[in-house]
Amino acid sequence: MKVFLCVFVIAFVATNLVSAEEHHRGPPNSAHLWDNNKCCNVENKDTKTEFLEGVIKNAEECHKTYGPQGPEKPPKFDCYAECIGNKTEILNSDGTLNEANYKTFVTNWAEPFDHQKAVVEATVTKCLEKVKTPDSSEEKSQDGCSKITARVFHCTKGELFKSCPADKQDTSEGCKKFREMVESGKFKGPRGHPPPPPPTQQ
Repeated sequence: MKVFLCVFVIAFVATNLVSAEEHHRGPPNSAHLWDNNKCCNVENKDTKTEFLEGVIKNAEECHKTYGPQGPEKPPKFDCYAECIGNKTEILNSDGTLNEANYKTFVTNWAEPFDHQKAVVEATVTKCLEKVKTPDSSEEKSQDGCSKITARVFHCTKGELFKSCPADKQDTSEGCKKFREMVESGKFKGPRGHPPPPPPTQQ
């Protein structure tokens, strides 16, 4: 499924993920874009909760409207993110972030992994602060959509990714490079997207 396209979450390259061409059209599977354990070898790392299945379904529905509609109609990144924010109710009717619902979202997203659950409070605090600054939460995209959802998802994804215990971290070259980018703050992700899965090597 070409859902969480490169239209709404990080950008990584690697052997069994997405080619440059696919990256523009969107990855073949939306589920892996919500997976924070691609470079973390924890038990049951591929578990998909009922909550996650619901988010993926919402993402697929939003992709139908805001994904690429042909060569002359590129994806509307921020509108896609905003659509998911509305469907998951982390946005209020006025487009502002609903902090209580966002915290619930992050709590559910971290399940059932203890290392992710341990950083939920810190992640929520950090990412809420990040999107409250004028240059992020008040910006509008060229399509007139708010960038707040894309920014908060990108921040959240990065923090949950970094929570992987040191002894469980995938040490492949692709994962090491990606981890360095995230840790250093150099990885910003494609504009308007929350991060897709990190690169892996076969």
